[in-house]
Amino acid sequence: MRNMKLTVFSGLALLFGCEHSELPVQSGMTIVFGTVTIDQQPLDYGQISFIPSDPGDHHVPDGEFIAAIEAGRFEIEILPGTHRVEIVKNEGLDPDVPGQIRQVLPERYNVDSELVATVEMNPSTELAFALASSNQ
Repeated sequence: MRNMKLTVFSGLALLFGCEHSELPVQSGMTIVFGTVTIDQQPLDYGQISFIPSDPGDHHVPDGEFIAAIEAGRFEIEILPGTHRVEIVKNEGLDPDVPGQIRQVLPERYNVDSELVATVEMNPSTELAFALASSNQ
């Protein structure tokens, strides 16, 4: 297993000063919100996916929950439980060639992700993912 310098913090978002919208919560679901940084700077844009380790009896569209990352922040409604987490940021190589993109984050955060988040059944949960662009 690779050595990874990754910090994942979780806790209740019932603290004063937490900024998140009031999404309507479906029965059996919980709101997860938080931050994604790369080299200690907010990830300007990207996508975060939560893939349940055990979806149970719930129907999970496409097997995962997906949210946009904007200015280092995300918010999503997901099933409680343990999730594999994938974070991607794609950039176009040539603006004149549609569909030509490349992944700019290291594979250890997406296709080979070892990121895991455990989400309890709470009104909301805050997570923080601190990524590094180097292989350290």
